[in-house]
Amino acid sequence: MDSMNKIKNFFKEIYLFLTSLIFVKNLLGIIGMVVLLLVLTFWGLKCYTNHNQSRQVPDFTGLRADEAMKQAKKKGLQIVIIDSTFQPSRKPYIVLDQDPKALSRVKEDRNIYLTINKKDAPMTTFPTYKPGESYWGKPYDDVRRALKSKDINTRVAARVYDAYAPNTVVGFIFMGDTLTEDIKKLKEVKLPMFGTVDLIVTESGGGKIEIPELICLTFSEAQFMLSTMNVNLGSVIPDGQITNRNTAYVWRQNPPYEEGKSMRMGEQIDVYISQYRPDGCTQETNRSNRNNGGIDEIGSLDDDVFEDEREENSRPETTPEPTPEQPATPTTPTEIITDPEEEDDEFFDGGR
Repeated sequence: MDSMNKIKNFFKEIYLFLTSLIFVKNLLGIIGMVVLLLVLTFWGLKCYTNHNQSRQVPDFTGLRADEAMKQAKKKGLQIVIIDSTFQPSRKPYIVLDQDPKALSRVKEDRNIYLTINKKDAPMTTFPTYKPGESYWGKPYDDVRRALKSKDINTRVAARVYDAYAPNTVVGFIFMGDTLTEDIKKLKEVKLPMFGTVDLIVTESGGGKIEIPELICLTFSEAQFMLSTMNVNLGSVIPDGQITNRNTAYVWRQNPPYEEGKSMRMGEQIDVYISQYRPDGCTQETNRSNRNNGGIDEIGSLDDDVFEDEREENSRPETTPEPTPEQPATPTTPTEIITDPEEEDDEFFDGGR
């Protein structure tokens, strides 16, 4: 019996030993798998995040967007234009802001988001005084404050004598275009923000005078005549190329001259000028017009001087015929010079 028990115990110990070996083997296998998984995970994260491969972000503010893109490409970065605004003091397409900021460290191929300056100012609606009324005939200070709230600048272009109280706005001009009638009729008027509207404002005093006849006078003669009559010179509209404005001729005026028709002192007259004397203008016509304005009596202009100027201006320039010894110079097309900063706006449309 003792020998049988010993044999059983021997085999039992062998079984336990073998079982322990199998358990240790399985445990080592599990541990090995875990270690392997951890190693692969850390390696994958390292590859995915490009560990220790960062870039310093340059300062793109103040550069044009296309130049910022070139610099970003050299640094292994990507530019994305996400917004645009308008600052009148800055050039178009200049980078105003960036994210991430300059000198930040980012991963390679990281997107840098830019805000650039628009080329054109956004439009704003001309404000009304209150429902049912326009700003025509309102005090200058009220008009100025209302336009300022819409980011529209104002300046007094002229002061005229009128039945209204002093400092009353009776005219609106933007870049040579008269807006008065549209504003009086409450029509919607849109203007670019940060633009400047010229205002015609009343002042005290007044009196009526006969509308002067300016046609056939040179611009300098017409200008002097208006100054002696207390009439303001309005818009000067050139017809063709003007080489010398002082010696150019007035061929049209607004309001037009009509015998016996009057205007208020301080109002303005718009003149249309041409470098050549209009048809039908003679020396007698010019002298008669100047006498109407009282110029000869003052003695400020010399007939001979202006006559010489008229004779020269009335003769259009001619090209001399070529001689056999000197062949005519061939003409070449005029070279069109463009602004180097003008580029295809479609390139930047995505940022607007």
